[in-house]
Amino acid sequence: MLSVNRKLCNELRLEIGSKVRVSVQPDNSKYGLPVPPELKEWFRQDRNADKLFHALTPGKQRTLLYMIGTGRTEEDRAWKAGLVVRHLREHNGVIHYRQLYLSFRKR
Repeated sequence: MLSVNRKLCNELRLEIGSKVRVSVQPDNSKYGLPVPPELKEWFRQDRNADKLFHALTPGKQRTLLYMIGTGRTEEDRAWKAGLVVRHLREHNGVIHYRQLYLSFRKR
């Protein structure tokens, strides 16, 4: 069985019970998720933020990439990337998830 979210179903014009052909390939990307261009720009401008991010464990990196990447617009992703960078700087590379989530909700 393969579960597919509603967004992908709509994009692929799938309905319940649709037959699909699937191929599985290893993910050889560095993070397992794309790095949002807005975060790349922050790293380009702030080398310390880049170092703090890359000092994190791969799982924490993916979590932050996912959090930023869920922004629907470029503006949202840039805002989230800025919050993450500030959070990393303020806490010397330590992530306080609850505090970070609360700051995301303040917008």
